[in-house]
Amino acid sequence: MPMPPELVRELRAVARNEGATFFMTMLAAFETLLARFARQDDFVVGTPFEGRGRTEVEDVIGVFINTLPLRSDVPGAGTFRELLRRVRRRMGDAIAHQDVPFERIVQDLQAERDHSRHPIFQVLLAVNQGGPDLSLPGLSVEEIETAKTSARVDLSLILFEREDDVDMVWEYSTDLFDAETVERLIASFLKLLEAVVSDPSLELPELPVLADADRDKLLVEWNETAREYPSSTVQELVAAQARSTPDAVAVVAGEQQLTYLELDKQANQLAHRLAGLGVERGSLVGIAVSRSTDLLVGLLGILKSGGAYVPVDPTYP
Repeated sequence: MPMPPELVRELRAVARNEGATFFMTMLAAFETLLARFARQDDFVVGTPFEGRGRTEVEDVIGVFINTLPLRSDVPGAGTFRELLRRVRRRMGDAIAHQDVPFERIVQDLQAERDHSRHPIFQVLLAVNQGGPDLSLPGLSVEEIETAKTSARVDLSLILFEREDDVDMVWEYSTDLFDAETVERLIASFLKLLEAVVSDPSLELPELPVLADADRDKLLVEWNETAREYPSSTVQELVAAQARSTPDAVAVVAGEQQLTYLELDKQANQLAHRLAGLGVERGSLVGIAVSRSTDLLVGLLGILKSGGAYVPVDPTYP
């Protein structure tokens, strides 16, 4: 998936302003995304390193790639610019120890080996700056894409840099993620990157990680809870139900129960009694009754009389 060229240029500008590299900037953004979605601030991200830091191996044919585990410490406060500076310092420390074999780290940490997961990290970030020109006189070279059937870790982001173009390749374990989830993750990552280039001084919690579609779904679509409610009052609804299904059970409290007809009849009797005692529209009537059928009769009776009930806990002294 190609990144927008303008976004790439702005990310590189942010990196230059902070004395960092494009990789460091992407790592800081990737850490921010993972911290927000996983709700963790201390985790490990792996990254492959070329392993050719010594001049003695520059002309040697072979694979010298070493994997560096980078401990990510994403604070709950602070700006993205401050996080990028922390990443730059951590990268300097990691590069200083790049010659330590990964197997040595696993051995010293005494990490438990489990074939179902990586021993130290479950996410990986890599940058591939493009291979050398392989064309030879009289020979044609064709790049062949190979299909991958398994993911090395739970989630990987691989960036392919070619001049001004950057392609993102996301690899994930299908046991943990589906395509729709990863697509939302990608959209969230791009949204976060746009906010970073817009203002690197934003506080980390303020960086948006919801794509516009997801944000609209959460704040608008899923909150459209307006419903047409009947204009009748509660006591009118109960009376209507008593007329339509008089023998249906309306209230159950332990061994006691009332049908809709019994409930409405007893509430009417209480309402007439209250009206005779002077209760009128707007009167406040206290009710101190434990949870029982009598409680429902009392509430409805008060409402039918025009008053408003004031519940009092009968266990109060």
